[in-house]
Amino acid sequence: MDMQTFSIQGLALITPPRFEDHRGFFEPVYNASAFRANGLPSEFCRLNRSFSKQRGTLRGMHHQLPPYQEAKLVRVLRGAVWDVCLDIRRTEPTYGEHVGFELSAENRLMALLPAGCAHGFLTLTDDVEVEYLCSSGYHPSHERSIRWDEPRFGIRWPQHPVCLSDK
Repeated sequence: MDMQTFSIQGLALITPPRFEDHRGFFEPVYNASAFRANGLPSEFCRLNRSFSKQRGTLRGMHHQLPPYQEAKLVRVLRGAVWDVCLDIRRTEPTYGEHVGFELSAENRLMALLPAGCAHGFLTLTDDVEVEYLCSSGYHPSHERSIRWDEPRFGIRWPQHPVCLSDK
């Protein structure tokens, strides 16, 4: 497992190993013991999948309040997204900072987002499928969103969204 870390504590980009032969490939995407050995969260309780039809669809910036903050392991099954992690943990020196990167079916990168951060993505292609593991159950009463263009955070998106939810 190759891993790149960032100034935001707990944020990592992971490239899973791939084993190819004449039949195709095998890719171990998640292995709890390998995650623990690399100091990464290893307990997940939910698997979510989203589909976005249109390029320029923005999903996020979502998070859950304590005690239901959640780490996420995000990967793209089809298409490409610009994925953003925003640190909203007031106790961290990187509070208010964000990191964005491209995740795609082609580059195979997975983003591990730490609990206590807001997450969102903008589709860079049509027909995008994203799958992510979550470390906490979903609690609607604790769900919050931050505007994608909130001035105090200054998130840089590669293009203006064309499709947003009412949230």
